[in-house]
Amino acid sequence: NIAIGSYALDATTTGNHNIAIGHSAGTAITDGIRNVCVGAYAGDAFDGESYSVAIGHSALSGDASSSGSVAVGYQALADQNTASSNNVAIGYQVAKNLNGGTDSVYVGYSAGGVGVITGDNNVAVGKGALLNATSPSNSVFIGSLAGGLGVTTGASNVCVGYAAGYDLSSGASNTLVGRDAGANLTDNAENVAIGAYAMDAANTGE
Repeated sequence: NIAIGSYALDATTTGNHNIAIGHSAGTAITDGIRNVCVGAYAGDAFDGESYSVAIGHSALSGDASSSGSVAVGYQALADQNTASSNNVAIGYQVAKNLNGGTDSVYVGYSAGGVGVITGDNNVAVGKGALLNATSPSNSVFIGSLAGGLGVTTGASNVCVGYAAGYDLSSGASNTLVGRDAGANLTDNAENVAIGAYAMDAANTGE
């Protein structure tokens, strides 16, 4: 083990091959193995967790249940605390309030950063993508503010482009590609809009 910083790895008993750098980084790790915690309070709730990476102040700071996640950035995945989460979050406050959602990737400033996400198998890439999401699943949102305003709960959506699917909430199985494509759709389902501003004024329809 390597520990640099006050209280870094200070509870470790049988844990091995851990690296903790920063005040209270990995401070609760007892028997966890092969974790990397860099930054003040990074991974500070880990105890028996293993194979996780937390880089940034308070990254993965609430996680005392899962192994194998990667969080890079200030408060990235800060509230995650569910077994077998297997999430990747990169960026400032990315998926900060996620707790329950699994097997997902969030990348970009505040992507998935406000909603308490419980949905699984999502990809959100871009500043503010899926910002207010709670329970989306099996969905892809790529682009700044894609799905950015709606409290997204719908499943199986694909939104690609700046503000594509911006207001989506319970709408499901939509394919929206292009700047502002389907930007005002909310609970609509099974729509296809391709091209800049395609269906950007629609708020009803299936």
